Amino acid sequence: MDLSKLNWKAIGIGAVIAIVVGLIPLIGFLGPIAGGIAVVYFAKTKDNKEGMTYGAITGFIASLITAIISGLAAKAMLAKLSVNLPIAGLAIGSILGAAIIVSIVLGIVLGLVGGIIGVAIFKKK
Repeated sequence: MDLSKLNWKAIGIGAVIAIVVGLIPLIGFLGPIAGGIAVVYFAKTKDNKEGMTYGAITGFIASLITAIISGLAAKAMLAKLSVNLPIAGLAIGSILGAAIIVSIVLGIVLGLVGGIIGVAIFKKK
């Protein structure tokens, strides 16, 4: 699929929806799914492959932005706690890095699922 032909406005709207829903406690994991459904609605796509592509890109963008914000917040908190132990800092950094990677992968997968659900909901028969 040619990336220049994608509806980037719809992807942006879907990513914002995914981020906002992701901030709600207890249902935050539904953010990428909601973003995937929204991007299919705004892009007006009826094809499963396009829905999956739109959903996955939306989930990636939303999870990447969320991971960056979370990483910066964690860094600020650790700086405030004055963690000076080199091994503790390395361990915490490794855990944060792994959490960011897992978060992005889950965002892509859940966004893809949202895209499939969106096509199923908005597909006209």
